[in-house]
Amino acid sequence: MRKEFFTSAVLALSLAPNVQAQQAESDSTTPPVLEWTCNDVMGHYADARAEDGVSAEELEQARVFAMEITLWINGYLTGKHGLDLEQKPFGAEGLERTIELVAETCESAPDARFLDVLKKL
Repeated sequence: MRKEFFTSAVLALSLAPNVQAQQAESDSTTPPVLEWTCNDVMGHYADARAEDGVSAEELEQARVFAMEITLWINGYLTGKHGLDLEQKPFGAEGLERTIELVAETCESAPDARFLDVLKKL
């Protein structure tokens, strides 16, 4: 348990400068996280996959932001339900499962406030 906590803490601390940079660079057209809908979150994932008409720098920023969202969601759900390595293994497989769960849930309620949807998971 200590090893998993330590690994999570190191990962979180290594991403902290990126999160701060992202917040500093966000423009006024981006709604605050508390107001995001499922459509907003899924739009960030779509931006991370779009390659046509997007510069390499914009695509990289979109991918980093999508990963930050995924890590936050994964951490929120782990904090809510506890660490279950069979349901959400630590690593790429667990993050993929998190994205799939969010996508399936948001598909049925695209205009729902995202944090309300997460609370139901």
